[in-house]
Amino acid sequence: MWQRIQTLYLFLSGVTATLLLLLTLFTVVPSGADVSYAANFTGLVARGWTSIKYFNLVSFVLTSLVTILSFATIFLYKRRKLQIRLTIIGLLLMVAAIVAFGYMLWRQADLLQATIHIRLWIALPIINLLCQYLAMRNIIKDDILVRASNRLR
Repeated sequence: MWQRIQTLYLFLSGVTATLLLLLTLFTVVPSGADVSYAANFTGLVARGWTSIKYFNLVSFVLTSLVTILSFATIFLYKRRKLQIRLTIIGLLLMVAAIVAFGYMLWRQADLLQATIHIRLWIALPIINLLCQYLAMRNIIKDDILVRASNRLR
């Protein structure tokens, strides 16, 4: 199970999806206010996690599902077709979570008349999508290899 490269990609996808819920991707600073908010896939949170300004349920649930799917797909190594389907579903859910997060950020920044500062962790959604895609591609290669070896018998 762990000797296959797609297992590593699925594990990295699960880790990055978990980090998306915890790390600050953007800093939102309202005009004329003393407080700044940290924006992650959970929502807008005041600095120090003291209070939640806006909870983004859609991106939170979708990212949590991507995390669960990534880790669960690792253990389905004997059922490659199901692994491929779950990886495609994970890709689509991650794209939907990114869209939901972007809409929430745009809407809240507009309501607060705030400026948005990009943080280093903004690369995490792209890394997640890349890991999911590479895992899917390697699962397909593995399936083709197994089918070819069965044909030779």
